[in-house]
Amino acid sequence: MSTILLVDGDETYRASLRVALQRLDPPIRLAGSIQGLLEALPPGEPDSPAVVILDWFLPDGVAAPAIRRLRETGITAPILVLVAAEAFDRVRSQAEQGGATIVLNKAMSRSQVRRIVERLLHVPSNAAEALHLGRNQVCRLEYPYPTAALPSAQTGLLQVLLEQPAGQFTSAAELASRLIVYTYRTDATRLVAKRVSRLRSQIAPLGVRIESRRGQGYRLVLVPLPPASDNA
Repeated sequence: MSTILLVDGDETYRASLRVALQRLDPPIRLAGSIQGLLEALPPGEPDSPAVVILDWFLPDGVAAPAIRRLRETGITAPILVLVAAEAFDRVRSQAEQGGATIVLNKAMSRSQVRRIVERLLHVPSNAAEALHLGRNQVCRLEYPYPTAALPSAQTGLLQVLLEQPAGQFTSAAELASRLIVYTYRTDATRLVAKRVSRLRSQIAPLGVRIESRRGQGYRLVLVPLPPASDNA
């Protein structure tokens, strides 16, 4: 049976996060160090974890070598890395380049972490639930977990589109009123179209399309990603 593997050296935090995750389907396996993580995954283990939650700063070192080891041994499960707030900006890119799926600020509430883990376990068809939008980066919560870097203008545009109910269009006028500061005689519709065009190209590798319909506006549509075997 698949498990959620939770690795954190802070016993109090580990226990509280375990409580927050208890209602999820997979059982939770705990470890408090890199060594404990490796012992929880002995050679020949028949069941890979469904999700790995890993504190970056552990009692016996940082998590980078552990993430490499997990990926080298063929574990494709999403790896959610938790980083202390004061080190978040410094560590995030290093963790992502090393094989982490998502890097979160450890100051997030336990319920926020739980919701993200739920999305990693069960990726629904709604784009708002299938994408994780962080600061200037968006990740699709489905293997192979592609990510895309976004400038701030496109991040804001994507955030508005994600806020809409599944399948609902957002008019160019609404996007203009929320996102664009324009002067007299500026064609707001044309400015929106240009931003949408840029965003389309940036999120296409994630399997996300922006559909447009005359008189209605724009909406996000998920495209199935290639089978995992094609991306090994």
